[in-house]
Amino acid sequence: MKKLSLLLLLTVLTIGLYAQKMAETAWSDGEMHLYCHENDGTTFTFSVGFAHDGGADLKLRKVKENVFEAVNPEAYKYGATYVKATLKTISCPGSGSTKYLYFEDKNGKMLGVMPQTTDDYNGKAIEFDVLAGTYKGSDGKTYIFSGNSLIINGQSSDIEPLVCEFGYVNGFKYKGQNYCFRVSENGLNLYTTQSDDSEFEFEPDKLWVKLTADQEKNQGRWAVTKNKIVMAGFVGYYSKSLCRVMRNEIYARHGYNFASADLKVHFGKMSWYKPVADNSKIQLSELEQLNIAILKHCEDTFTWDNSVEK
Repeated sequence: MKKLSLLLLLTVLTIGLYAQKMAETAWSDGEMHLYCHENDGTTFTFSVGFAHDGGADLKLRKVKENVFEAVNPEAYKYGATYVKATLKTISCPGSGSTKYLYFEDKNGKMLGVMPQTTDDYNGKAIEFDVLAGTYKGSDGKTYIFSGNSLIINGQSSDIEPLVCEFGYVNGFKYKGQNYCFRVSENGLNLYTTQSDDSEFEFEPDKLWVKLTADQEKNQGRWAVTKNKIVMAGFVGYYSKSLCRVMRNEIYARHGYNFASADLKVHFGKMSWYKPVADNSKIQLSELEQLNIAILKHCEDTFTWDNSVEK
């Protein structure tokens, strides 16, 4: 009887600690975000939001340690009829140990990945990840976006996020001026903006500078895939064809010998790309494997060919 009472006590304590751990946590892929606002130890209620719309509550019922099933899967995106969520932890060189929720359907097919975040939208992180990198400007200057700073020819100033065109094209504030950016074929086009048609919309007014990504210095265009979980909101800035290049850039850094002619030509222009003789000997990190799966999922579901690239 004492053993049974002790077991029940431990079970209650474990559930209580778990509930406390999940309470008031936020998770986001940049397009969809969840916030845990209710829990009873076994069922967790998340408010659901999207970048341009709201959503209903999603209820996840704990079925075993770190594994949940949706009580109302229809509240998840893509009209799901069954949703399983697994809480996982991964090591990211850019942000240390990162927790994320891995969503899948009844066949084990990925539905999405949502890292834990400090806010319920994480738009700032997405924006600055899109900008991140070293660029050669059309004005002859060197531009480096890193974290929340912009360095131009060695002079650094902080930048702040600015939502442009209802979030479809983001921007930033730099030295008192507002700027919008659009993803271009091999970099970014930056525009000054004075227009404020509504509280959340700034239209690009005048081209400030065209930036070309320095792929030699960055070992590719998308250094973010090396050290962070790629977010769906980030991928949404790119066309399906560029998303494919982004995914294969991860392989290219390891010297993957491509069979596709276009990938051979593209990466063959990079001095850092050293193709190996045997692809089977290439070892990808757990983070790289996860990012490849996320990018492939995005390609197959919602990434389009007529994106904001112009």
